[in-house]
Amino acid sequence: MNTPPPAQPAYILHSRPYRDSSLILELLTPDFGRISCVARGARRDKQRRRQALQPFSPLLVSLLGNGPLKTLGPVENAGGPLWLKGRAVYGGLYSNELLVRLLPEGEGHYALFAAYQGLLQILSNLGGSDSTEMEGPLRSFELRLLTELGSCPPLDQCAGGQGGGCG
Repeated sequence: MNTPPPAQPAYILHSRPYRDSSLILELLTPDFGRISCVARGARRDKQRRRQALQPFSPLLVSLLGNGPLKTLGPVENAGGPLWLKGRAVYGGLYSNELLVRLLPEGEGHYALFAAYQGLLQILSNLGGSDSTEMEGPLRSFELRLLTELGSCPPLDQCAGGQGGGCG
């Protein structure tokens, strides 16, 4: 008898229509990093499941299948959705786009998952009108992403090779 896979914390980074009634979702999970899955019938289901499949909502998901494109199994809310307001929505969408474009599929990144959770929490607490409040948290997240990918340049040197900052 097959046991269902354990539920995995996840956030939806991106979704797009697939066939008549399904969605292809890009998820961020701590164990699998960025991973794609099919949510069968999600566009047809106007009730609870469809409402749960929104960006910035912490989820517990089960991913089924052995191939590169998994099937989304049961989904549970892992807390209330983080409502981003005003310009904070753009900050959240920007961070999602960075993860979809830069993060390779199938590589777990626990620290990056935690940094993303922290960023969403900060963005949800912002008033929404002043974009300068977002700059620090977004730059910190970008640096964390680059560091996790092994692509962060040394920030303690100038282009001329002098250490200790530029000046």
